[in-house]
Amino acid sequence: MFVFVGIGQFVDAEALGALLAGIALKNAIPPKLLSFIDSEVRTMAYGLFAPIFFVWVGLETDIGYLVQFPLLILLVMAMSNSTKMITSYFMTRKEIGPKNALILGMSITVKFSTSIVIIKLLLDKGLIHEQLYSVLIGTMILFKFIIPVLLSYLIKKWKISPEKA
Repeated sequence: MFVFVGIGQFVDAEALGALLAGIALKNAIPPKLLSFIDSEVRTMAYGLFAPIFFVWVGLETDIGYLVQFPLLILLVMAMSNSTKMITSYFMTRKEIGPKNALILGMSITVKFSTSIVIIKLLLDKGLIHEQLYSVLIGTMILFKFIIPVLLSYLIKKWKISPEKA
């Protein structure tokens, strides 16, 4: 774990080193011990560190830029997620049907993953501007609210049950 954090500090990317250390630890710790400490790790990660991180992300987001250019957020949202949806649709429509393929494509766009950590890291290192950072964060937040409502509506409208999916 300390090797990854040290490498991350060497390249001035401690957050990335910590992510890699977590992945390495998950594979190195025996499953019995991992299940024993899993709840404590999740409590610290999700109960303490995640809220602090998301407040930190929110404080660096330029809300004025988001309000000033809402169409830009919608354009980025459409461009970034249409690729996932179109690819998923064309790759799976014959196996699971067109409606289920569309549901699958929408579902994979909503994941609020570690990409936010990478975007934050890029901002901190000066590789992206605050305006682009704000647009990307705004896009992620908007999708977090739109897609679950849209998925619920389509699943109910198309009467897709877990057995059919």
